[in-house]
Amino acid sequence: MRVSPRALLAGLVLVLCATPAGARKKGKGAPRDAFERCQAAEADFDYETVLSECALAAAEPNRSVDDRVQIFQLLGFAHIALGDAEKGEVWFLRLLSLKPDHELPETASPVYRQVFEDTKKQFLEEGRIKVSHEPPARFDGKASVRFVVEDRLSRVASARLDVEARDGDKTLAQVSVALTKGGTEDVLTTYGGDVLDPAPAAGPHTLQYTLVLTDAEGAPLDVDPPFVPVRLDAAGTRGPGPDEDESPGWLVPTVAGGAAVGAVVVVVAVAGVATTVVCLTTSLCRVNEPRATSHIGLTKVQVDTGSE
Repeated sequence: MRVSPRALLAGLVLVLCATPAGARKKGKGAPRDAFERCQAAEADFDYETVLSECALAAAEPNRSVDDRVQIFQLLGFAHIALGDAEKGEVWFLRLLSLKPDHELPETASPVYRQVFEDTKKQFLEEGRIKVSHEPPARFDGKASVRFVVEDRLSRVASARLDVEARDGDKTLAQVSVALTKGGTEDVLTTYGGDVLDPAPAAGPHTLQYTLVLTDAEGAPLDVDPPFVPVRLDAAGTRGPGPDEDESPGWLVPTVAGGAAVGAVVVVVAVAGVATTVVCLTTSLCRVNEPRATSHIGLTKVQVDTGSE
C-alpha cells in the first residue's frame, strides 16, 4: 500500500509533537473548567478538543495573564499540529503581546519552536508601538490633546490619560481620563480627549499627564521610545470665602466638556447622561458620610458633606 506525502507529513508532525507541553499529572480527577479540559486534551493529543476548549477559556474575562499566556500557547500548538501554522502564528503573536519575553518550555517540539522563533522575530520587528504628540500650548480649565499611535500589529485596545495635580513634589489629586479612538489609516490610529484638572480649587499648581495604552486584556503596553510625561501650569480656582460653607462638600463647578468638576470629586458626565462621581481625597471619602445632591445645568452630582 502506498502512503501519500500529505499523510507522511501529518504523521511527522504528530511524532515531533509527541511531548505535550501542558501534560497533566495523573490522578487529579476530572477537569473542572475549560482551561483544564484544554490541558487534558493536549496531554491526550486531542488537538481538535484543544481548539474548542482553549477558545472557551480564552474568552473568559477573569483569567490571569499567566493563564492567558498558557492558553494562547496551547492554541498555537494545536493549530500547528493540525497543519495550520499561520493560525498558530496569530496565537503566538497574541501571547507575545502579553509577555514579550516568553520562552517555550524545553519539552516543546522542534516544530513548535521553529514557528515560535519566526513569530518572535516578526514581533520584535513590527510589534513596537510609537506615539507622536504635540502638547497643548497652555491650560485654561481644560486642554484638548491628540495622539497618533503607530501600531502595526493592532496591539492597542484602549488609551487613557493619568493626570496628576502637583504642588512641587506633593501630589494634590489624581484622575484618569479615557481617550476616544478616532480614525485609523494604515497602521496609524488617533486618540483624543481633554486634560482635566483634578484639583481645580487649589492655588497655582502644576498638572502632569501620562499616556497609558492597554491591550485587549487590560495590560499596559510599552511605547518605544517611552512616553515622557507632559507638565502644564494650572492657575487654580477660588476656594470658599469666609462667609461660605467650608465643609468638604462644597463644589467649584468648571466647564469640562459638558461635565462638572468639583474640589473633592471629579464628575465624569455629559448633560443628560448618567453621572459618575470619583472621590479624590481619601480623608473626605468615608463610606458612611451623608451625601448631598446638587444639579449643575442638566448634570446631577452627589458629594460628601461630612466634616473632619
